[in-house]
Amino acid sequence: MEHSNIIHPIIPSTAPATDLRKKAESATDARLHGSDLTKGFLGPGVWLFARARFLSKAILMGIVLVIPLLVLIVWQLSARYNDAWEARMQATTHHVELAQGVLAHFHAQEVANVLTREEAQELAKNTITKLRYSNDNYFWIHNVSSIMITHPMNVALNGQDLSQIRDAAGRAFFQEMIQVGAQEKGGFVRYLWQNPGESTPTDKISYVRLFKPWGWVVG
Repeated sequence: MEHSNIIHPIIPSTAPATDLRKKAESATDARLHGSDLTKGFLGPGVWLFARARFLSKAILMGIVLVIPLLVLIVWQLSARYNDAWEARMQATTHHVELAQGVLAHFHAQEVANVLTREEAQELAKNTITKLRYSNDNYFWIHNVSSIMITHPMNVALNGQDLSQIRDAAGRAFFQEMIQVGAQEKGGFVRYLWQNPGESTPTDKISYVRLFKPWGWVVG
């Protein structure tokens, strides 16, 4: 047999790079599908993560790390807001209890016959009208018949029937205050209120409590 002396050149493969990448991905897929990591509800996520490029992995890792941090920040802010709101509610309750103490003092003077009821109520009303707390916060008094006894910020209401007054949302909140205030320890009522000189009503929440001897609701 004769041997040819012709040397056949080695021709480089012209297969596109994409074919090589597909083969590598196929090999990766084969390894993953045989792994326990791809089983269960986390399987699709593990599979996608393994196929992602380095940059995609870096971005994904960043997101994974940032999300818990954002959740923690939101939780802390919410907790601080709730704590501040709770502290404000407790302070408001305490202030109304102090105002109740003023009424109790003058009622004791009435019971001891030191003052008549009219005198005791007048002194109590004047004292409550002048009381302030936290700079511009005030107290008012109306009775269980929905008559305003004293309102330091809107004197035009004094002596007026409040039963038909409703806020911007249509709520008869003074009537609600009578019901809530009659509870053993009073309670909070939320409503919209427009003070004199203001153009729009403000969302407010007030603590109210009934002083039973006189039928006065203090808020």
